[in-house]
Amino acid sequence: MTTPTAGYEIERKFLVRDADLSEMELRLYDVHQVYLDVEAINGLDLPGIPKVANPDLTRHEARIRHTKHGDEHKYWLTTKVGERSIKRAETEVEIDVDIFNKLKDAFGQSEVKKKRFTFTYLRKTFELDVFPDSRMMLLEVELDNENQLFAVPPFVDIIREVTDDLDYYNFNLATKIVKE
Repeated sequence: MTTPTAGYEIERKFLVRDADLSEMELRLYDVHQVYLDVEAINGLDLPGIPKVANPDLTRHEARIRHTKHGDEHKYWLTTKVGERSIKRAETEVEIDVDIFNKLKDAFGQSEVKKKRFTFTYLRKTFELDVFPDSRMMLLEVELDNENQLFAVPPFVDIIREVTDDLDYYNFNLATKIVKE
């Protein structure tokens, strides 16, 4: 395991009708996320991964993620704590494939697979997630603070913002793909 990073995830999320990325320089990732039993993860001694103090009082999730970009494979364990919001506490640590598989087999509850297209527009990094089983697309942008202004790329046709809509959290998408 690497040294965990802790901080806040501050992001906005949008449901997308269509996107023309033909003129953009893209990085493509295959992403496989597995959501874990938080109470079981709380019972493990995982260096650098904080326990969820009172899981009944706050929204929490624990997941492992495998990303593939070309021949490069990376594996991560992430915990997120916070109410439905643009900002949530996040701790992430890189793990190896053996730990990924052990956690998946022992504590995996649900999973989601998607294609992620990452690109930069006006100095902001955007991630367009495409869920092949449902044809649904979500656009995310990570921000430095909750009030940061940014421009949605004009080549992305947005249906609506879903930042605060729990149906569009990946945790919930892992159990059912929302039909739009």
